[in-house]
Amino acid sequence: MLFTPRDLYRIALYADILRAAALGVGNMLFMTGDNPKYGDHPDAQPVFDLNTVQMLRAARGLADGRDLAGNELKGAPALYIGATVNPGAEDFDAEIARARAKIDAGARFFQTQAVYDPSSLQKFAAALNADVALLVGVIPLKSARMARSLNENVPGVRVPQDLIGEMEPVAGDAAAELRTSIDITARIIREARPWCSGVHLMMMGWEQHIPAILQASGLRRN
Repeated sequence: MLFTPRDLYRIALYADILRAAALGVGNMLFMTGDNPKYGDHPDAQPVFDLNTVQMLRAARGLADGRDLAGNELKGAPALYIGATVNPGAEDFDAEIARARAKIDAGARFFQTQAVYDPSSLQKFAAALNADVALLVGVIPLKSARMARSLNENVPGVRVPQDLIGEMEPVAGDAAAELRTSIDITARIIREARPWCSGVHLMMMGWEQHIPAILQASGLRRN
């Protein structure tokens, strides 16, 4: 379950965490979230009462039986909490420092921004050198145009030119683009496996192709 301080102030955060835990949902991901002024509802008012590290501390506190004010709970929820990281961040050292702060606040796993160069994940994992699970994020490339758009418009995401070069010759051929996309995505997963505990597929409307990707990557045999 995903939580962002963009949408929740601390009392609402407590309520949602405890409601989810009461329903048996213990795996929780905390991230800042984009300001709504950049989305479909630019007039929406953001909250941002807490930052990500503070949300992690709040969740860990609830799991330890107290809230941010130090009030004791009658019982405590069983939570497995995590956050996000970006192995491709421009300021690599600052990203490592932020990741360590999130670990200190209670993060036990990380989901990454979309990764297209598995060596960046290897570098990140080695520099972090922490006992946390890494779930590598991958957005399948639907076309060369999409790849270029990611490079131009999504901070911290870099699609190598050689991958764009694989997509360009099949531009306009939907079937060939799909085959090439599945091949590239599966290859990224295979190469990233030594450095991660799992994969987070961000399918952007291509959810029906998840089985083919898992099979091509070797994560699923049939």
